[in-house]
Amino acid sequence: MPHTLAYWTNRMCRFMYSCVYLFSVGSRFKY
Repeated sequence: MPHTLAYWTNRMCRFMYSCVYLFSVGSRFKY
């Protein structure tokens, strides 16, 4: 399991995408 720059970039992108998705869903249910 190589810890390359592309691997960490993909991992961070997925993490940020999931955070933005949860934030949008939370704000949607808030109103």
